[in-house]
Amino acid sequence: MKPSTPISEIMTTNPVTLTPTDILDTAHDLFKTHGIHHILIVHEDQLVGMVSFADYLRVIRNLGDNNDEKITNQRLLNSITMSDVMTDKMVCLHPDDSINDALQLFKLNRFQAIPVVDEKKKLLGIVTTFDILLLLEKYMTLKNSPLK
Repeated sequence: MKPSTPISEIMTTNPVTLTPTDILDTAHDLFKTHGIHHILIVHEDQLVGMVSFADYLRVIRNLGDNNDEKITNQRLLNSITMSDVMTDKMVCLHPDDSINDALQLFKLNRFQAIPVVDEKKKLLGIVTTFDILLLLEKYMTLKNSPLK
């Protein structure tokens, strides 16, 4: 694979999504169930935001841990929506942007995930630093392969 290869060849399609009105507790369940670190927020197929596991942790770290506060904390978690915690100003890639374009964005901005959208902001996928690491691992394995 070349640096000019379109990002569409390595992006994750059909990423996990929520809506702006979904609650924070739902995000926690998805982070845990899917083993992911980013959830894209969509409204009518349009990307409107992203919530990271770090965003989730920022909200819950101030919650108390004693029994008296657990009910209050649960009510709070059930009242916080994705629109309350999501990042809504995101840099996005288009499917024809290159892997090198993604690498530069990751390097310059220290992003961990970048949504991939079409010209109308319809969500098509997501590319993460993990995707890049898998690509690098594949390249290194092939380069050191005795079959080469």
